[in-house]
Amino acid sequence: MVEYRAEEPFEGLPGNTRLSLERLRRELGGNSDVLHPLTNHFKELLQIHDAINRRQRAYTVGGFVIGVVGLAFGIYAWYYPVSG
Repeated sequence: MVEYRAEEPFEGLPGNTRLSLERLRRELGGNSDVLHPLTNHFKELLQIHDAINRRQRAYTVGGFVIGVVGLAFGIYAWYYPVSG
């Protein structure tokens, strides 16, 4: 596990962020362990945004379904009005 962490410490991060962190790691040389807290922070932020995006997708789909049902009801009411 330690060997994997040394080889791929930025696994799970977006590509552009991973490339920047790899460049920093090469520049730091043997002192690259200081990047681990920053990497963990990025991973936590990505998890939070993933949960928010998942919730937002559910709201969007729910709103779309309610809109389609409302439109169908409006069309039905237009063609078959209630006559008193």
